Amino acid sequence: MVEHAALLIYPWTRFSANQGSGEWRAAIADAADGNRLGFAQYPHNRWLAWLGSAKYKVYETEDESLLMTMDRGFFPIWDVLDADDHDLGSVAKGMLLDRLRGLRARWEECFEGSSGRFLTPNGQELGQIDKSGGGTALVLQFFAPTEGDPLLRLVMLAAALTQLPRPRGL
Repeated sequence: MVEHAALLIYPWTRFSANQGSGEWRAAIADAADGNRLGFAQYPHNRWLAWLGSAKYKVYETEDESLLMTMDRGFFPIWDVLDADDHDLGSVAKGMLLDRLRGLRARWEECFEGSSGRFLTPNGQELGQIDKSGGGTALVLQFFAPTEGDPLLRLVMLAAALTQLPRPRGL
């Protein structure tokens, strides 16, 4: 999924419901041709949400194999783990952190919040998110410095998922 130059990340939609719990999914597609590549899943549980915790899972479409998970506890920090639960880094407010919690990139909003970009501490641009699609999809674009670094791209994807507007009740 992250080998593509740009991804479309669609809004959360209810996938199933069951007595106070429901599963929400956000489709992820290749921005170049629109082909579906996978989806993010949020198995919403009202009690866990009330406690402030959340967990997203990202799957690749072909066989729905788990690509990564994102865990948020009581603090606004998302820990990003690969399918084998290896730590890839974290997404904190305005920052991408590496496994050792060192600053990998910061988030800079542009155009009154309709887009933004990821910048390294020395100002190199790693990618951008365009949120101006009118609610249809976010566009996550990876730039050349991230080529050959799929783990960084996964953390950037996690950051993009945190930018998706959450539907009421989620």
